[in-house]
Amino acid sequence: MEPAKHLPYLDGLRGLAILGVFVNHMIPMPGALYCGWMGVELFFVLSGFLITRILLAERDGADGRAALVSFYARRALRIFPIYFLAIAVLVAISAPGIWAHLAYHLTYTYNFRIAVVPSEPSVVPHFWSLCVEEQFYLVWPWLVLFLPRRMLLPAMIATVMVAPVTRVLFALQHRERLWLYMMTPCSLDCLALGGILAFVERRVGTNNLSRSAFVRMCGWLGGGLMVLFLYLAARPTPLTFPRRFGHHLDAIWIVGNSILALFFTYVVATACDPRTGDFQRLLGMTWLRFMGKISYGLYVYHVLIAFAIRQIPAESLPITLPVFWLGIPLSFLLAIVSWYTLERPLLTLKDRFTTQRVRGWFAKPTAETAVPPVPAVPPVPAGPPVRRAA
Repeated sequence: MEPAKHLPYLDGLRGLAILGVFVNHMIPMPGALYCGWMGVELFFVLSGFLITRILLAERDGADGRAALVSFYARRALRIFPIYFLAIAVLVAISAPGIWAHLAYHLTYTYNFRIAVVPSEPSVVPHFWSLCVEEQFYLVWPWLVLFLPRRMLLPAMIATVMVAPVTRVLFALQHRERLWLYMMTPCSLDCLALGGILAFVERRVGTNNLSRSAFVRMCGWLGGGLMVLFLYLAARPTPLTFPRRFGHHLDAIWIVGNSILALFFTYVVATACDPRTGDFQRLLGMTWLRFMGKISYGLYVYHVLIAFAIRQIPAESLPITLPVFWLGIPLSFLLAIVSWYTLERPLLTLKDRFTTQRVRGWFAKPTAETAVPPVPAVPPVPAGPPVRRAA
């Protein structure tokens, strides 16, 4: 079993993704420049790629049960601590909407709640994407670890196709737009295409990944469709589907996610290329790679920081400052403190849940074979003394 190697440029790519989301939430951007939300789709492709390459590396040489337990234990160490810490803080201060949404936050089903009842206020609307990933984790590892190899790639392709089909069905039912964006089946194209990329990497190797037929197809098709995507996003009036798809439904809500999935799959594959180029030099910048390392904390905390700043009465401040002037440095400060004091120390515990160690939990103890006691040899009675001949 060859373990999945760390790909350093992906830290920089993760930094670019969080930078887009961060700017999108903190700095008001006009019109077509309001596009940082696409960083979430990039995160989905990255997540699908990274967890699938780990699972595929474990699949070939380990007990499936041990690999499954190891995966969930290590994911829990990475995801749960600061997520539930944030929820606890919101409960402690009785943040708006927290009690109505608490059960959904605790069970990672908030994306269903915000789609069904979008009018309820919430301090952490961005947590919907964390719910999508957790729901994906409930099914995907089982598929990758236990499905017969000949069925694995067809199952991944079928999972990709679930997303556009689901969006079309929701549109025909005249669902709200948030259904087409936040419901888990509608994001499966990004997550599963990342998984297919990991499958291809396992076949051709990391060094040849960016030159594979699959990645070239994603580059040509995804790059061409991104031109269409940017055109649709920049239109002053939306390009609407016929009325049977609902009133004023912009075409981008149905096709946009699949376009981004293809394009970002190509971007992730390019970031895996060990050859040095302009893109690799960008992703290799120290500050960007560090942003990638603390990206989870930045994602969890930055909206909370913005909410806290908005609670400060304007008259209590010497001058009126936009939220981002305080929000950006405070978000980075909190994320850095969280990384060094909580997240990184907890990540050191992941070594206790490697597949090799977990496999030992399932190993049957060797039964000790009882050795029957050796019967004592009774002493030979002494005979009459033997007389020696004179």
